[in-house]
This record gives sequence, C-alpha cells and structure tokens, in this order.
Amino acid sequence: MKSRGTQLESAMGNLFELPALRAAAHELKSPLTLVRQLALALESGELESNEVIEYLRRIRLTSERSLALVEDLTLASNIDDNTLFDLEPLSPLAICESVVDEMAPLYAARDRLLRVRPKSRQSLIVANKRLLSGVLRQFVDNALHYSSADHAVELVTISSRDQKSVRIGVRDYGPMIANDLWRKMMNSEVLPIARRPGSSGLGLYIARQFADNMGADLGVIRHHNGATFYITLRTSTQTSLV
Repeated sequence: MKSRGTQLESAMGNLFELPALRAAAHELKSPLTLVRQLALALESGELESNEVIEYLRRIRLTSERSLALVEDLTLASNIDDNTLFDLEPLSPLAICESVVDEMAPLYAARDRLLRVRPKSRQSLIVANKRLLSGVLRQFVDNALHYSSADHAVELVTISSRDQKSVRIGVRDYGPMIANDLWRKMMNSEVLPIARRPGSSGLGLYIARQFADNMGADLGVIRHHNGATFYITLRTSTQTSLV
C-alpha cells in the first residue's frame, strides 16, 4: 500500500500533466507580472496623484479579470456528463449588454472599445445565464488581444432563417487567421475553435465546456481583418422580446 506521501506525489504529478493547468499558468503569468510592476511603481513613491489613481484602477481591473478566469476554469474543470445546469429563456441582448458592462472598463484601460451591435428585435434563447456569460466573457477576453484602437470589438446576435436558433458572436478586427491554423480549427475533433497565436487557448477550452453543457455549438468565422467566434443556441418557444 502506498504511503500518504507517495499518493500525494502521484496525484500532484498527474495534476501538473494536465494541459489546462499549464494553460492556466500561461494565462495568469502576464496579469500577475503586470500587477507586480504596478505595485512596485506605487511603492517607489515617485508617481503623481493622478498616476496613483490610474495604477490602482489597473491593478483592480487586472485582478478582477484573473479572478474571473480562475472561477470559470474551476467551474469548467468540475463539469462532467452528470453535471446539469438549469436552462431558462433568456434575452441574448441582455446577456451581451451585461458582459459588455463587465468587460468594457478593461478594454478602456487598453484604449479599446467594446460594444453591442444594436438589434431591434430578437428571440429568447434557452441557456444558463452563468455559463453563457462565461462563454462570451472568454470570447471577449480573447478578442482583446487581437483588436486595434481603430475598430470596436462587437457582440452580435443573428437569428437563423427558420428562427429556431440564435448565434451570438464576438467580432474582432485584427490579423487574419493563418491558413494552417484555420485548417486545424476546422478539422479539430476536440474543439471546433482553437487558440490563436499568443494565446494558450484556455479561454476557448472553458467556452467549449460551458457550451457542451448547454447543448450549444461553437464556431469561428474567418475574415480578412479578424475573426468572429460564436455560440449557437436554440430559441425558446416563449414570446420574443421587442
């Protein structure tokens, strides 16, 4: 029989072989480094009062983003075939606006703009608010790395022709996805969307876990000036919102 120490070593060895854990370390290294740099600047005592306020704001925003990532990863890692979340009729526009309200300050701190593309009429969707918000948050966070100050990142909702589903996409404007990476995305049996250069792909892994639990589909559209990552959900039989 293995000793407790041997069992712990074995468990820890298996844990650190998990791709998700390596990806989490990659994703958290950058914000933690930034927070450290900002904290050291504050400790120097050489900043003007307006700079102190700005540095503190950036520390808060960066910390909130990192905490949200950890919370989503924790939830995603605990989801299995037996995990069920309540699904309910939701307004896709309301969910999009909520995510924008949450993420817009982080965009503003990097001189970027995040907004919802207006739509006058849309159907209710069947989803879990916590999971859907998590999916869109990961898309929006991914888009932040591939957007420019010249174009806003937009959340877009599109109903299918038969009105049986709604696609919610996050459109970014940046470099086109390379052909070889595009083929990998389209041919992947694990993820219909994969990571882009400079990203660990952790956010998209989380998005896939959440989408699968809601019975939703994920995908990506390649544009000559960026990409749209999207989730498709079925519509509710309840009355549409105007």
